[in-house]
Amino acid sequence: MWSEWWNRFLASDPAMRRLRTATRVVLAVALTIAVVVPVLSWWGQPLPLALIGAVVAINSTVGVNDPERRQQQVTTLLTPLPVTAALVLAVLTARWPLVNTVLFLVVIFAAVYVRRFGPRYYPLGMVAFMGYFFTMFVRPHPDQLPALCVAAVAGSLAAFTLRFLALRDDPEGVLERGRRTLHAQVHG
Repeated sequence: MWSEWWNRFLASDPAMRRLRTATRVVLAVALTIAVVVPVLSWWGQPLPLALIGAVVAINSTVGVNDPERRQQQVTTLLTPLPVTAALVLAVLTARWPLVNTVLFLVVIFAAVYVRRFGPRYYPLGMVAFMGYFFTMFVRPHPDQLPALCVAAVAGSLAAFTLRFLALRDDPEGVLERGRRTLHAQVHG
């Protein structure tokens, strides 16, 4: 009975890639929160600002799909740049709701349009969009921009650490797990 359930589990997630990705995302968010919340508390900033770091960690872990490992590393480390630009725009225009909303539409357009330039630009556009979107809800003040930027950098570094150092993919291991899964399915 146990082996039947195990085979079903393996069949639902060949080579356990989804499980590894989900584990990376959860740990990246947890690491980001574990780092950012004490920093924000020490800094006297509201704790919901850590949400930006969690969003960057999620998008940096899941969205980066460049074909080569080195390109993935560069893209992951670049994610704080567009989110910081979006945060600055959202915070500085928050006093004018119409301008803020129109600029949000421009950010959405830009985030979708840059996808045409290659796989690197999808996660960069996505973090810019998500940063602007969540800033509209959190409504930080201009003096909280440094804390938001620190949260964004922490999220990116947490994603980088987990994806490329702690829980990195081993292509041979993925191939072997996939082979075992296929063998179990054929055998079943």
